[in-house]
Amino acid sequence: MIYVGPKNVTTAGDAINIELDENCQLLDYVIERIEPTPVQNSK
Repeated sequence: MIYVGPKNVTTAGDAINIELDENCQLLDYVIERIEPTPVQNSK
């Protein structure tokens, strides 16, 4: 399995999860949208 996602997960970005068989043939893939982490205000 190969996962490629944004460099900084605290910001938004796209990611892809790729599943290959033992002959490196594509079995499945999932593309997902990673939402930005909410900013917490400290008071």
